[in-house]
Amino acid sequence: FNADEIYLVGLDEASSRSRIKNIQSIHNKNISLPKDYNTVYINQVTLESENPVLKQIFSGAGKRKVIILPNWSFRDEDFLFSCLRKINLEKGSYQIEVYGMPIMLNSEKISYDLFKSLNIRIVSPNFLDDTDYLIKEFKSDFYKQFNVFPESEAYEGFDMMSYLGTNLIEHGSKFDEAIENKEIEMLTTGYRLSR
Repeated sequence: FNADEIYLVGLDEASSRSRIKNIQSIHNKNISLPKDYNTVYINQVTLESENPVLKQIFSGAGKRKVIILPNWSFRDEDFLFSCLRKINLEKGSYQIEVYGMPIMLNSEKISYDLFKSLNIRIVSPNFLDDTDYLIKEFKSDFYKQFNVFPESEAYEGFDMMSYLGTNLIEHGSKFDEAIENKEIEMLTTGYRLSR
């Protein structure tokens, strides 16, 4: 995407402005020709009105738009839901991609229809290959037992306990000597024990 197609959207409040300023700063340090992303600050009350709020995004040339919502806290859940709903209502024929934090995945308010309509992508430091049979099986088993999808901590915890349990069974309590410097791949994590 071109920089002019990318919009950082946040609440019109000090903490959101500070977060977006920080993102702009990091962005500009990592590119050769610094250019700020477009920014849009929205008041929560205006999101509830029927008036258009996102004219700045949905006007001008180009039919592609990327919207980044850098909110991570459950305190922002109402804002995120209202903002996504408003984007969906105002987008018209624009091709939209929305990037957000894992809270959007965990929200009970944000529906699958919004994910599909807005091409929502969740930014996460953990990558899961959803085509992998073992990942699918773990996800399915976890959902059957707890009625929610597993978060990254569930995968990490499963890997760590499986790693320890498997090696205790195979090598006994002194397994560290038997597997030293061997790389062992688990569901989502690789381990290599060294001293």
